[in-house]
Amino acid sequence: MLKQIEIYGFKSFAEKVVLNFDDQITGIVGPNGTGKSNIVDAIKWCLGEQSLKEIRSKNVFDVIFAGSQSKPPLNFCEVTIVFDNSKGIFPIDYNEVAITRKLYRSGETEYFINRSPCRLKDIKELILDTGLSSDGYSIIPQGKVEFVVSAKPEERRLLFEEAAGIAKYKVKREETLRKLERVKLDMARVDDILAYLKEQMSSLESAVKKAKNYQKYQQELQMLECANAVAQINNINNQLKELEQTYLLLSQQYSELCSHISQEESFMSQLKLEIGEIEKEFLKLKDEDATVEKKISVATQRLESIKQQIQNCEDNIIKLQQEVEELENKTVQYNNELEHLLQNEQEVLSKLNSYKQQNASYREEYETYKLQISKLQEVVLEKNKNVSELAYQKVKIRNEILTLTRDLQKYNIDAGSLNKELQKNKNTIILSKEELQRIEQQIQLLQQRKEDIKNKLELVQNKLSDIEQQLQQKQNDYDSLNKEFYQITSKLDTISTTHGYSYNLQKFLSLLENKGFAQKCIPLSSIIKINPQYYSLVSTYLGNKLFWLIVETESDAKEAIKLLTENNLGFATFVVKTNIDEVQLPQQIDVSIANMLEFDPYWEKVIKFVFSDLIYQDCMLRTKVLLHGGNTSDHMQEEDVFLLQQKANELSKNLKNLSDEIQFLSQQLNDSITQKISFEKELVTIETQLQQLYSSKKEKEENILSLEELINVLESNLEQSNKELESLHRQIAELNDRIKTFDEEEKKLREEIEQYMAEISKLQSNKVFEEYVRVNSEYAKLQQQYDNLIKDIEAKREMISFIVHKTNSLSLEIEEQNKLKQQLETQLLEEEKHLLELLKEKEEISKQLSKVVDELENKRLTLSDKEQQIKILLQQKEELQQQL
Repeated sequence: MLKQIEIYGFKSFAEKVVLNFDDQITGIVGPNGTGKSNIVDAIKWCLGEQSLKEIRSKNVFDVIFAGSQSKPPLNFCEVTIVFDNSKGIFPIDYNEVAITRKLYRSGETEYFINRSPCRLKDIKELILDTGLSSDGYSIIPQGKVEFVVSAKPEERRLLFEEAAGIAKYKVKREETLRKLERVKLDMARVDDILAYLKEQMSSLESAVKKAKNYQKYQQELQMLECANAVAQINNINNQLKELEQTYLLLSQQYSELCSHISQEESFMSQLKLEIGEIEKEFLKLKDEDATVEKKISVATQRLESIKQQIQNCEDNIIKLQQEVEELENKTVQYNNELEHLLQNEQEVLSKLNSYKQQNASYREEYETYKLQISKLQEVVLEKNKNVSELAYQKVKIRNEILTLTRDLQKYNIDAGSLNKELQKNKNTIILSKEELQRIEQQIQLLQQRKEDIKNKLELVQNKLSDIEQQLQQKQNDYDSLNKEFYQITSKLDTISTTHGYSYNLQKFLSLLENKGFAQKCIPLSSIIKINPQYYSLVSTYLGNKLFWLIVETESDAKEAIKLLTENNLGFATFVVKTNIDEVQLPQQIDVSIANMLEFDPYWEKVIKFVFSDLIYQDCMLRTKVLLHGGNTSDHMQEEDVFLLQQKANELSKNLKNLSDEIQFLSQQLNDSITQKISFEKELVTIETQLQQLYSSKKEKEENILSLEELINVLESNLEQSNKELESLHRQIAELNDRIKTFDEEEKKLREEIEQYMAEISKLQSNKVFEEYVRVNSEYAKLQQQYDNLIKDIEAKREMISFIVHKTNSLSLEIEEQNKLKQQLETQLLEEEKHLLELLKEKEEISKQLSKVVDELENKRLTLSDKEQQIKILLQQKEELQQQL
C-alpha cells in the first residue's frame, strides 16, 4: 500500500512537498493547474517511466522546476515513494520500501531503493509482479480509462496477465531468449577463434621444430665455448706469471718514488709554513706602515692647518693696520674740515645781521602789498577748491567706470563660460542621443536575435517532438519485430528438433554466402515449392532430404565439405548434379507427384532423382518398397523451414537497421537537446544584455533630460547676463557724459584762476615788494646755511670721536692677533718635530718590508720549483700505476 510521497523540484513543485496516504484518502481534488496530474506523473517517473509522452513532457529536463518570477530554477529534481511492505508484496526483507529517483540538469540520473544506490533494472524487477510497472493496471493516467473500457481483447489480455502475475515470467522468458541468442553468438565467435587457431597450428609446429633445433645447436655452442675458454685460461696463466714479475719490479720503483714524493711534499709543507710566517710578518709590517702613514697624514694636515691659521693671523694684522692708518688719515681730514666750517660760520653770521637790518626798512610797504595778494590768493584758493572738487568727482566717476568695466569684463567672461558650457552640454546631448540611438539599434538587433533564437528554439522543440515521436514509433516497431523474430526463431528451434535439423546449417549457408559459394551450393528446399495441401505429407516423407545441398560438380561438394570440417559445422549431404546422368532415372515422375510440386525445369534431373519410383495413391506416398501416410494431430500445416529462416534473416536485418535508426535518432535527440540548451543559454545571455541596455538607455534618457534642463537654466542665465551687460554699458555711457560736463566746468574755473594769478603777479612785480622778497629770501637762505653749518660741525665732532674710539679698539685687536701668531708658531715647530720622527719610523718600516718581500719571493720561487718537481714525480707515479 502507498504510504508517502516526497516531491522536490519536480515540475511545479519548487519546494519539498510530503504527501501522506492513510486509509481515509481516496483521491486528490483541486482546481485546474494546481499539480494534481503532476503527482501521478511523479509516481510514474519515480517507478522508472522512460517515455516522455507518458509524463507529458517534451524534454527530459522539463521535469525539473524551470523557475518563476519569484523563484529561481533548480538544478535537480527528486521523487521518493514509500510503500508498506508488511504483507510481503515486494520481494525484499523490509517492512517499508522507499524508491527514489533523482535527475540533474547535467543529465545524470540516480536510482535508490531504501536510500541505497541501484539500477533501473533493479527497480523494474522489484515492481514487476505488483502492477506498478509502466504498462501495469495500478496507474491509469488521465484519458486512459476510456481506453481500458474500449480496448480490444488482445490489449485487455495484457492487463489481465499483469494482474495474474504472468507478465514477469514473460519478461524473464524474453530476457532468457536474449541471453540464449547472445550465447549462440558467443559460440559462433568461439568456433571462429578455434578455426583461426587451427590455421595457426601448422606455423606453430614449424616454430616448434625450429625451437628444438635451436636447443640442440645451443648445447653444441656451449661445449665449444667451454673448450675455447679452457685454452684461453692456460694462455692467461702464462701471461699472468710474466706480469707478476714485471709487477714486483714496478712495485719497488713505485715505493721508492712514493718515498721521494713524500720527502719533497714534507719539504714543501715546511716551505709553506715558513712562507705563511713571512706573510704574517709582512702583513704586520704593512699594518704598522699603514698606521704610520695615517699618523703622517694627520700630522701633515694639522701642520697645514696651523700654517693656514698663522697666515690668517698675519692677514688680519695687516688688514687691521691698514684700517688704523685710514682712520688716522680720516681724523686729520675731519679736523681740517671742522676748522673750515667754523670760519664759514662766522662769515654767514655777519651776513645774517646785515640782511636783518635791510628787512626791517621794507617791512611796512611789504605788508600792504601782502594783504592785497592774500585776498587774491584766497579767491584763487576757493577756485582751486572747486577745481579739486571737480577733479575728485571726475576721479570718483572714473573709479565707478573702472568698477563697471571690471564688472563688464566679469560678465563677459561669465557669458563666455556660459556659452562654452552651453555648447559643451549641447554637444554632450548630441553624443548622448547618438549613444542612445546606438543602444536602441543594439536593442533592436538583440530583439531580432532573440526572436531568431526563439524561432530556432521553437524549431528545435518541434524537431525534438518529431524525433521523440519517430523514436517512439521506431522503438515500437523494433519491439514488434523483435517479438516476431523470437517467435520465428522458436519455431525454427522446434522444427530443427523435430526433423533433426541442426541450426549449424544456417551458419553454413551464411558462410557460403560470405565465401561467394551461395550459387554453387543450393538447398533442395529452395528449388522446389510444395503444394500447401500436401506439404505435411511430402515434407515428412522427405525429412532430412529437404536439407540436401545441390552442387554442380564433385569438386564443389568436396570444397563445401572442407569448409564444414574446418568450421566444425556438423555434417551435410550433397547431390552432385553432373553425376546424376550416370544413374538410370525414369523418363518422367508420376503425374500425381508432379501436381504436388513446382520447380524450375533446370532442376528436373534432380527432382527425378529424389522422387524416382514415388507415386501418390489413397492419400499415401508409396514406392515398390515404402509406404508413407498419416496426418498431424492439430490439423495444422507446417511452415517451410527455409522460408522461416529467410524471414528470420530479413527480420534480423530489419532489426539491425531499426537499431541503427534508433541510435541515429537518439544521437539527433541528444544533439537537439544540446542545441536547445545552447539556445536557452544564449537567450538568457541576450535577456541579460537587453536588461543592461534598457538600464543604459534609461540612464542616457535621464542624462539627456537633466542636460536639457541644465541648458534651459544656462540659457536663462546667459539671457540675464546679457541684460546685465546692456545695463552696464548704459551706466558707463552716462558716467562718461558726466565727466565731459565736469571737464567743461573745470576749464572755466581754470580760466578765472589764471586771471587772478595775473593780478597777483602784477602786485608782486612792484620793486619794493620784489626787494623785500629778495632780502627776505636771501636771509632765509643764509639762515638755512647757518643751521646746516651748525649740524655739519656737530656731525664732524661726533665722527672724530668715533674714529678715535675705533682706532683704540683696532690697536688692541692687533696686539691679540700678534699673541695668537706667536702661539701658533710655537705649535708649528712642535708638529714639524713630530712629523720628522714619523718619517724616520716610516723609512725603517719600508726597509724591513723590502727585506721581507725579497725573502718571500725567494721562498715562493723555491716552492714553485718544488711543485714542478713533484708534478713530474706524480706523472712518473701515474705512469707506474698504469703499468702496474
